[in-house]
Amino acid sequence: MKKHLVINANDILIADSIINYVVLTHPVVRADLFSKRKTTPIANARAEAMFQIRSQLKWSYPKIGKFFDKDHSTCLYAIKRHMKRINP
Repeated sequence: MKKHLVINANDILIADSIINYVVLTHPVVRADLFSKRKTTPIANARAEAMFQIRSQLKWSYPKIGKFFDKDHSTCLYAIKRHMKRINP
């Protein structure tokens, strides 16, 4: 396995707390964030979670993609979209 894609236990705990926060502040359930569903509320919540993880943990796009079971380009697009939404 590539070293830059290894996720340590402490980072998992922080990412988990970010996921919990996003679930509390959006009309989604935890499983939605890791699903293939693309409805607007789920996509927005997932994008915010990816953005927060990228901001707080400084994870690479491939690492975020691995965590969410998404392609790294999907993560890049979601984070850019979230940044445009919060900074119009």
